[in-house]
Amino acid sequence: MSEESKRHAFPYIQPSQAQKHVTHNETVRLLDVLVQMSAISNQIEEPPSDAQEADCYIIPLYAKGPWAGRTDQIAYFENDAWRYLTPQKGWRIYMETKDRLELFDGSNWKAVVKDIDTSTLSNGPVTDSQKRFAVKTQTALWSALDDTEGGDGGLIQTLNKDSSDCNLGFVFQTGYQTRALLGQFGSETFRLTTSGDGNAYFDALSVNSATAIVDQPRLPRFSAYTNYDNYIESNTWKRIGINMTSFNDQGCFYASDNIFTAPVSGTFQLAATVTIKALEAACDALEA
Repeated sequence: MSEESKRHAFPYIQPSQAQKHVTHNETVRLLDVLVQMSAISNQIEEPPSDAQEADCYIIPLYAKGPWAGRTDQIAYFENDAWRYLTPQKGWRIYMETKDRLELFDGSNWKAVVKDIDTSTLSNGPVTDSQKRFAVKTQTALWSALDDTEGGDGGLIQTLNKDSSDCNLGFVFQTGYQTRALLGQFGSETFRLTTSGDGNAYFDALSVNSATAIVDQPRLPRFSAYTNYDNYIESNTWKRIGINMTSFNDQGCFYASDNIFTAPVSGTFQLAATVTIKALEAACDALEA
């Protein structure tokens, strides 16, 4: 007859064995640890000096002192001494500091993810066929997995669309009315778009996907000129009529009145080019 069970090494009471209660109590002790297992942490590198009876820990990779070389073993405190169990594939334990259940896969402890219906998921707002994931919360955090959790410490969010004419990006709303857009909407051009009323939208910034050239379509840019000769007498000031425009973003220049009106407060750069033609032999100095 074998002296212990195959899976968990529980000791068997042997025929004609003296002090059978010792063997029985050893099995009860092991069951007390294994049944509904719960560990305080899996990140403590050395045995804590203030350990209490029945405290349980998962020993991390870089453990020190008495725990060195016992990675992933279960350490539990009993009768003022640390005892150890080597986990078997399929063992589960509740990790108190992380508030989650972990599973030993034969090589590592991993978080147990509950199977969920991924067609819709909501913790407040109502989901539908278009909004399959909805969350109502005060703040949110996305944190990367480190190397002890199967990650590399980095975090990448990927957004994908079917074709270039589809929409892809972030929508910012006030009272469920859109006030700003960031992303690719209707094309491959990356855009920052704003709206004051949720109806009219204006691009504040656009980036050509092929050339990476950045454009600010709402800058008050204009090019204006006069399409006729202006005779200027010697020693006189002459007002030149700028009556034509090549382009006039935002309609900031009024050719009929020769007036530029700044759309917002700020500093604007204006430049002019003047070409003169002398009617006499000598030409006086030109001031502007």
